[in-house]
Parts: sequence; structure tokens; C-alpha cells
Amino acid sequence: MTIILGYILCALGGIAVGSYLVCLKFSRSWVWDNSWLVIAFIIFVLFPFIALRVMVPSYAEIFAATPPRDILMIFLFGLI
Repeated sequence: MTIILGYILCALGGIAVGSYLVCLKFSRSWVWDNSWLVIAFIIFVLFPFIALRVMVPSYAEIFAATPPRDILMIFLFGLI
């Protein structure tokens, strides 16, 4: 079951990343950079936070139990 859920999430992620430029067609009054920034924020910040909240209800407890050094390393490697 988890493999099927993984496939579904990968497909939804691919559709989201592949279709974020569709919104540029409807935002002609904006500069391209502004449209890209809004869509990227939704896809890379807002959607993962909502997915985390739905799939892992106790995520705050997990972050509280994780040492700050580990969270910093995850953040730094994510930037790379």
C-alpha cells in the first residue's frame, strides 16, 4: 500500500512541478519573476507543509525531539 501511495505522490509532484508555468498565461499584468516566485512558494513551501500536516499529525513532537544540530544539517544539505 505504501508503494502505491508513493507512486501517487510522485505523480502529483511531477504534475505540480510540470504545470506551474500554466499560471503565467493568466497573469499577464505581472512580471514573469513575480509569477514564478508566487508559484514556487506554493509548490515548494506551502504544499509540503500541508502534506506534512496531513500525513504526520505529530510532526511538531518529532521536531521537538530532534537535536538542533541534526535539523541544521538537514537544512544545509537541503540547500545543496
